[in-house]
Amino acid sequence: MSFPAAAVMTDPELEPVLIEWEKLSSVALQGVLEELVSRGEPDEVALATRCDQLKKALAAKKADLYFDPIEETVFLKNTK
Repeated sequence: MSFPAAAVMTDPELEPVLIEWEKLSSVALQGVLEELVSRGEPDEVALATRCDQLKKALAAKKADLYFDPIEETVFLKNTK
């Protein structure tokens, strides 16, 4: 059985949630950033350097931090 597109509704509780990263403790933010940078392929750049780069991007409003309730993960989204 198929439903018309108008009948399919999204659940707002399943939408990604913007994280106000400034409200996180420094320990929590560091843990989130370390988890983000450690997901990909390892490279020559030190973990601390990559975390600092992400923190600067957040502070400069070049990226936002989101929580995905479906995947139960955090991700970055470029703003510019």
